Amino acid sequence: MHLISNSRNNPRFDKYLRYCPETGNLIRTKTTSPKARMGDVAGYVCSDGYLRISVESTKWKAHQIVFWLHHGYIPKIIDHVDRNILNNRIENLRDVSSKQNSMNSGAHADGEVGYKGVSKSRGKFRARITVKDSVIHLGTFNTAEEAAMAYNNAAKKHLGEFAFLNKIIINGVSDGKPNYSSSITT
Repeated sequence: MHLISNSRNNPRFDKYLRYCPETGNLIRTKTTSPKARMGDVAGYVCSDGYLRISVESTKWKAHQIVFWLHHGYIPKIIDHVDRNILNNRIENLRDVSSKQNSMNSGAHADGEVGYKGVSKSRGKFRARITVKDSVIHLGTFNTAEEAAMAYNNAAKKHLGEFAFLNKIIINGVSDGKPNYSSSITT
């Protein structure tokens, strides 16, 4: 468990907000300004895509507040299991290390192939995975999809619940698998 700085470890969220388990929203329990009225869904989406809420003149990310309300602490890193940063239902949030959080990241936006763990190499496609600071070469394949499948199999084996699985498209048809290894029930 990695906590955020002690100066922010004593918030009074329950004085101003209540959690809605069906939606993951935080609902205001009192009016604090003309724009923050009792009964309203709290927060606004910032330019980084996260939902932020102001409590006692301090801005918080909504997932930090939800985590605090359920666990009594705020970790340094909270992972959204399904990778949707606006899904703040408690079952979608988990306390993770930096390494665990990076396991659940997708393909890099600048990647030419579009699959995590796959790169182009001499006209073929190379699959690799990093496990405990070691890069494991999974093979070289004729297609990016074959390499992505090799990565997915290795990710399930080595990364478990933190594995981000490639959604593989073959002939314009998706494999139908979600991009995260654990499922969230709604």
